[in-house]
Amino acid sequence: MSLLDGIKGWLSGKKLHINARFETLGTPIKGRAGEVRKVREKKTGEIYALKVLDPDFLKDYEDRFSEVECPSEIDVALHLSAKHPCLLKTYEQGITTTDQPYLIMEWFPGKSMRKIFEGEYLRARGHRLEIIRMLAEALDALHETGYLHRDVRPDNVLISEDMTKLKLIDYSHAVPAKREYVEPGNRLGFSDYLPPDSLRKNADPGPRLDIFAFGVTVYQWLTRNIPWPQTDTSTVARAFREAIDLREYVPNIDDTLASAVASCLEAKPQERPASLHEFLQRIQYVEKVEHPRPIPPPEEAVPEEVEEEEVKPDLEEAMLNAEMPHQDRIDAPEDALPEEEESEEISEEE
Repeated sequence: MSLLDGIKGWLSGKKLHINARFETLGTPIKGRAGEVRKVREKKTGEIYALKVLDPDFLKDYEDRFSEVECPSEIDVALHLSAKHPCLLKTYEQGITTTDQPYLIMEWFPGKSMRKIFEGEYLRARGHRLEIIRMLAEALDALHETGYLHRDVRPDNVLISEDMTKLKLIDYSHAVPAKREYVEPGNRLGFSDYLPPDSLRKNADPGPRLDIFAFGVTVYQWLTRNIPWPQTDTSTVARAFREAIDLREYVPNIDDTLASAVASCLEAKPQERPASLHEFLQRIQYVEKVEHPRPIPPPEEAVPEEVEEEEVKPDLEEAMLNAEMPHQDRIDAPEDALPEEEESEEISEEE
């Protein structure tokens, strides 16, 4: 029995006629695993996300894991539903009238992390730290269920308009955290987010595989760049090159946060945090992504000799003041000194 046949066998009840039950709002979004559309249920007026899975993707997924029994995206979505506020809720699953498996999930209005840091980077600056914490909590909750996400990247992180809520989405690549699911032949994901150890046999099937991708995602959220030179497109090459220091892009970044993110990007898995709970513990006292720049000294704090030069009287004023040692310094113009002019005229007559 194929994976698709198995899904059909597990599901029961009436098939879904999409257009009869729902009104499609906007343009459907097509991805590798299927199509997602925003829909309004005609009977209740409720808004949902309807995902129709692609049979070709399911077939390819089945072939990839032909030697092991791999759960479907439907299984994973149902398993993760309501496990954490930052994971999507799944309300229903079944088969459409066109014999395609579907999921009805909560609709989350928001933008992808990638769209935000590419187009609204400055507006996001005040929310960057809290977004990092929410993403870490979501992925940690997923790991606690015994699964790996295997496709953590900015495109699969949705952030609300006010940047106070987040959802980690797309469980089409999620697999149980077991060695047989992470062998090189079963490798999943995009090269920018794959750790070097994912290419090795007997790779550790624990959270550290996802933690590397989490580190790349957070690095991009903070800098809008991947952690390596653009010429390093090979996962193997990155095993021999350290990530570019975050301070190259964010000079005033909090040292604790910079160190914690860098640890997620270590080529050796044993040098990464063992869990995202550990990562969260490391940054628990971080209050801001960046510290303010040092304030330069005030301009008036200049050496005394400079002040003396600036107020040093000219030679004529010095001589005048020397002739009248018991008087205050005279700064008046010459025509305001009648007594001195008279004394000069008397001396000439003599």
